[in-house]
Amino acid sequence: MDIPEMWICPLYSSLPAHMQARVFKKAPPGVRKLVVSTNISETSLTVDGVGFVIDSGMVKEKQFDGGMEALSVREISKTAAQQRAGRAGRTGPGRCHRLYSKAKFEDLIPETQPEIQRSSLSHVVLMLKGLNIDDVVGFPFIDPPSPGAILDALRDLYLLGALDEDGHITELGKTMAKFPLEPPLSKMLIDSTNPDVCKFGYGKEKERQRGRDDESKRRESRDEGRDTGRERERERGRRDERRERDSRRGGGTRDERDEYNRRSRHDRRDRERERERDRERRYSDSDSEERERGRRRRRGREDSESPPRDRYRDRNGRQAERKHDEGKRGEEERRSGRWDVRPEEKRHGRICSEEMLTVVAMVAADQQGVFYRPFGGSRKRQQRGDEKKDGDGEDGEEMTEMEVAEKRRSAFIDDNGDHVFMLNVFNATKRADFSEHFFRENYIHSSVMKRAREIRKQLAELMQQEKLPLGRCGMEIDVLSSVISRSLYYHAAKKGSHGGYRMVLGQYRLVSIHPSSAFSSDAIEVMPEWVTCMELSWASRAMMRFVCKTEHDWIKDLLPKVESVNMERLTGGRHLTSKELSAMDGGGETSVKAIGSGGGSALPKKRNDDDAISDAKKRYLERKKRMMALNQ
Repeated sequence: MDIPEMWICPLYSSLPAHMQARVFKKAPPGVRKLVVSTNISETSLTVDGVGFVIDSGMVKEKQFDGGMEALSVREISKTAAQQRAGRAGRTGPGRCHRLYSKAKFEDLIPETQPEIQRSSLSHVVLMLKGLNIDDVVGFPFIDPPSPGAILDALRDLYLLGALDEDGHITELGKTMAKFPLEPPLSKMLIDSTNPDVCKFGYGKEKERQRGRDDESKRRESRDEGRDTGRERERERGRRDERRERDSRRGGGTRDERDEYNRRSRHDRRDRERERERDRERRYSDSDSEERERGRRRRRGREDSESPPRDRYRDRNGRQAERKHDEGKRGEEERRSGRWDVRPEEKRHGRICSEEMLTVVAMVAADQQGVFYRPFGGSRKRQQRGDEKKDGDGEDGEEMTEMEVAEKRRSAFIDDNGDHVFMLNVFNATKRADFSEHFFRENYIHSSVMKRAREIRKQLAELMQQEKLPLGRCGMEIDVLSSVISRSLYYHAAKKGSHGGYRMVLGQYRLVSIHPSSAFSSDAIEVMPEWVTCMELSWASRAMMRFVCKTEHDWIKDLLPKVESVNMERLTGGRHLTSKELSAMDGGGETSVKAIGSGGGSALPKKRNDDDAISDAKKRYLERKKRMMALNQ
């Protein structure tokens, strides 16, 4: 049997657009095209010329349970099976081959599970609260979600500050509801305009720069000391040579003895000068520090008596006055352009809403990943005629596509976290004018970046409508990190001795970093002690996505709020039925005990008693019986 040549074309949502377009191309004569697709091709598109469809009967579907998102493989519904069969013969005769029996088809669920039942309900609950609907647990949904999912959303909104202790929407929550974003993202965006929240990260960059400068000075001092010591040794060697030469002359003439004495005097004078320079070099640093401390003490006394004013020029060149406590900056900082002095900053203080707009837009658009993974193979960049970039192999050295893509991605990574990583990608793309050449060379999804640009533009217009100020934090990236950390404090995690992290919420469960995070790259040498994350996902283990480096001082005043969740008050004192309580006990993170007692931590407690073990054995035997029946 002669098997024709095959042209295999993958198709999935995170595949770049120019690679997805290959599916619609016509195969060469004598070649059979084989499309390996996810459920994206069930209803989204139609490929001409498909004659046969092979249905596996399985689907990888996103589920949200217990505050964690997971991609689980499960059986399809009858509706999905009929949709898959309809892909064959759409433009001509065709057949569908199902890899399961007719009896198995009859056992499938009739309809696909609605997305509201397998998604986070935080934004839905916030919208209902904004419409003055207090009883969200008893709201008559068309496809009712589990009560546990609703209570998890109430808890998250309370921790974000969108709801008060009685479950009523706050002014912050009303503003958050106006943004078409997930509540954590809208909270980050609003907090970035608040100087009282942004103040936590100020000064960290200056401290690090001061430490780097001190280390540089110490290194230069050591190098200078080495050079001085070597020069001193050479001069000592030259003096010894002259003395030995004079001693061999046996005293010499009177002129020679005078010359010898003159050189000796010069040598003694030189030695005294060297010792004096050493003393000055040794004590100059301590003296300057003492003088600086004295100046600071005197300046502090002057400021307490009468705050001085300094003169500076504004953007229009006019002279103006400003008090020291209004945010004085050095002239060097203003000249270097490290800080953009804006009118809204003078009114509202130092904020970081411009950078936060970019970060939020990138997170909202990043549903499939900013970077894509190329297929295997090797290449020589010089053979392709491309311009050689930093990180490529040497001339003639072959590198796989995967290695080149990883080097391109690592160029944007920053040890502060994924928010700076995304900020670097967007700024670099903006400088490249969103060119397709830049996207291909750096293995970036063009659709994600263009969608992020549109989202950022819409969010900026919304902020202007809500009269929220725009401002930059410049080099003070810690301001951005502190705002994100204080918005996502309930997802904080501390580094453990095992190399992973322990979540503050969720009975201190162990989590790891998601492979798509910047912290998973080899470019990060030292992992931070504290991190926060945007969301949790499950793929064989719990993992954190959108990870941000944080400090305990930024969030320590907010952590006690996690232990003060009162679900009975959040639900408006509503009496929950036994069915709702059992659904909460099996699905969400909110414990039944916390609701009944009206206080304490809203976390489930593990049971390891005999009853729990026997129940687990019964569930295991039931699952085993079902699997045996399916195999028969």
